[in-house]
Amino acid sequence: MSEEERQKDRSIFVSFGLVLSLKLEDVEKVRSWLEENGAKIVFQTVASSPLFVLREYQVRRAIQGDTSQLSEVYQRKQRRVEK
Repeated sequence: MSEEERQKDRSIFVSFGLVLSLKLEDVEKVRSWLEENGAKIVFQTVASSPLFVLREYQVRRAIQGDTSQLSEVYQRKQRRVEK
């Protein structure tokens, strides 16, 4: 790989989602480490209840009135919580 190709590789940003479940006392330590290593935190919440991650198409369908996807996601989540 030439030097020019390496420079181009460095100019590309990779964007992906990451969901972490942490003990409350570890949040600041993990947040600091992520920020020190170049990560951008776009959403953080503290909740004791189950959180749901939905795909864009599931949200779109719900907005259009089809809540069947939401019902399926909720039922799967409840089965996991019960185990």
